[in-house]
Amino acid sequence: MSLFVNGTGWQPGFPRLMTNDQLSLAVKAARAVDPTRFRTIADVSCDIEGGLEFLHRSTTICDPTYNISVTPGDPNARDLSMMAVDILPTELPGDASKHFSDKLTPYLRWLVGLKSEEIEQETAQRALERASIAKGGNLTEKWTWLGERIAQAKTQESATTISTPEPAQTSHTPSKSAASVTIPVSSSGSTGGKKRVLLLGSGMVAKPAVDEFLRRSDVSLVVG
Repeated sequence: MSLFVNGTGWQPGFPRLMTNDQLSLAVKAARAVDPTRFRTIADVSCDIEGGLEFLHRSTTICDPTYNISVTPGDPNARDLSMMAVDILPTELPGDASKHFSDKLTPYLRWLVGLKSEEIEQETAQRALERASIAKGGNLTEKWTWLGERIAQAKTQESATTISTPEPAQTSHTPSKSAASVTIPVSSSGSTGGKKRVLLLGSGMVAKPAVDEFLRRSDVSLVVG
């Protein structure tokens, strides 16, 4: 191969995808086929000294690569170029970002009360209703099944023996019925002098951000 891209997750206790010794053997075998083979490794997972034992540090978008040597007795050899940008998943092409923003902006303008000539009110309302998971502090009908998941998570959390600090504000509270969830909403919009933070999106990568915000007592967080 010419390029090796690692996208597998790893944690301590898992077997490595490639060790230092295996890397040396792989490079030697590849160069026997063609001197230009196997010159670059891209580690998207970026687990330091994890799945790829020889990954010693991450890189940045501005300086994405560094060279390593696998030649015995020659630490100055530049055998491989390593790319390990740990925030690579946040990179989006400019044209894709602009296209998405252009399509979303008319709906956001309508949502905050600004008229938009690009979209009719009825169309905007229907689209936002389809896209809404919660409204008025409750899960919408299509998403009531999430209440069961939240209730299960709360049950597991209360049963654990690990002690964790209480967050400054709970973003969701399960009601007695597992099929519904009530989300505290302030009618006055007052946050008691706290910084108001709106987090758009609640996918898998959002949880660490939510946890970080809720560690702060001076932040009032709303997840959209």
